[in-house]
Amino acid sequence: MARIKLANAARADLHSLCDFLAQFDLEVADRGNAAILAGLEYIEHHPNSGALPDDRPGVRKSVVAFGASG
Repeated sequence: MARIKLANAARADLHSLCDFLAQFDLEVADRGNAAILAGLEYIEHHPNSGALPDDRPGVRKSVVAFGASG
């Protein structure tokens, strides 16, 4: 099984996103965090899923469904 290792900058971005959402609604912040973690777990189990962007070889895009627009 593939393993995901987040860069420190990515970890900081996740914390910032959670903090931002928590300003408005703690439940929404928790659900957003859970959605992102579920998305990362999905990628661990399906590492070849996701779209291949034309401008970044070796990288895949994955949209985490959350809210009105993901």
